[in-house]
Amino acid sequence: MPSLRLRRFGNPSFIQNLSPSIQLRLFEEYFPWFKSQGVEWREDGQVDLLLLAQVLMNLDETAPDRLMDMLFFLDEMSVPESRDELFETARELEIDLDGPDPTDPDLAALIWMKDRDALQFLHAERFLVRPKKFDSFLSTADKLPKVGPIDDTTRIAMESALDEFFDTRKKGRGTRVFPFPRPEGIWFLIRHGQRVRREDAIESGKSSSVIYRPGKFDVLIYNAEIGELAIHADTKGEKTVYCEVLGRHIFGSSTFFDVDLLEGKLTLQPLIDLQALSLVVDGIEGMESVSLAELHWRYNGARYHVEIHKSDDVLAALADIKRRIPRRATLIKAVFKVKFFGATRPRTVALRPPNVAVYDRESDAAVVEAWMRSAGFIRRRNEGLRASA
Repeated sequence: MPSLRLRRFGNPSFIQNLSPSIQLRLFEEYFPWFKSQGVEWREDGQVDLLLLAQVLMNLDETAPDRLMDMLFFLDEMSVPESRDELFETARELEIDLDGPDPTDPDLAALIWMKDRDALQFLHAERFLVRPKKFDSFLSTADKLPKVGPIDDTTRIAMESALDEFFDTRKKGRGTRVFPFPRPEGIWFLIRHGQRVRREDAIESGKSSSVIYRPGKFDVLIYNAEIGELAIHADTKGEKTVYCEVLGRHIFGSSTFFDVDLLEGKLTLQPLIDLQALSLVVDGIEGMESVSLAELHWRYNGARYHVEIHKSDDVLAALADIKRRIPRRATLIKAVFKVKFFGATRPRTVALRPPNVAVYDRESDAAVVEAWMRSAGFIRRRNEGLRASA
């Protein structure tokens, strides 16, 4: 299959759950490339995981295609929902599972090393491309300042502020902030704890319990061109504190980002104004076509009345029954099928104004947003809200 050309790998946490011996076997053929990036495994299988995460967050054109394909499939399949299928596949491939119980990433890695086509088949069968939900917060500043490198003093101050927040939420301290400068702005990988969990455990046939604090990675993307902070995190409180902490420590104002979502980033108005012309992707590098697969709109009357339309081409289906999107309706959700050159199937992008975009793969965002900006689905800065938002 053609390379997936993964350029940003935002979830290095699965690697730390690989056993050292499997890590050595899995990455052995790529040791020369990792060494060129400053990462080396010791003989006991140990590696600097934070340095490894930094390298994986900044994959460049020198990264081997096979490595990027491997990272994608292992990350997608290293989830509890796949565990039973992984075990069955491992048995079918006669993989030796004697010894310590393998983790989910261990199972996926063992299958990949024995028969990578088998793991890719499992992935396709389960359709386990997990959506990434990003909420977007735009700057309230009239003029966007330039952002330089994040120094250690700023980073430590941000970690301290986030520690205070997570500690009050009973999620512990020890937050780490990893900034990754990019041409369009800065990506932030933020590692923090979650609430303590207690789970039943069985050791040597005896029942016991395990108490532990899971870790989690959140992803923040600051786009310096439009002053947007896109956040992939669980709770409203976390998104709010990220806006305030980044605003205060990087831009000098805790209100730099509009946490109240007063001015939305997204609008579906082009579907009304331009109809099919809004789906043209000419000149957008990497995109072959876009179709509208689902559309929700609400009538602005005394009763709450929502219509939902689903089709392989909603606009054409409406035309077939001599209908069109009502100009006075409020468009509340659209789902697009995006075909990328070289991809075997379309991938899904869902937009929910004013600020929510959900991608099958977060690495699609940069390309898809170029089309959305060109077609008018992303507002220009300081543009007022329209009826469709």
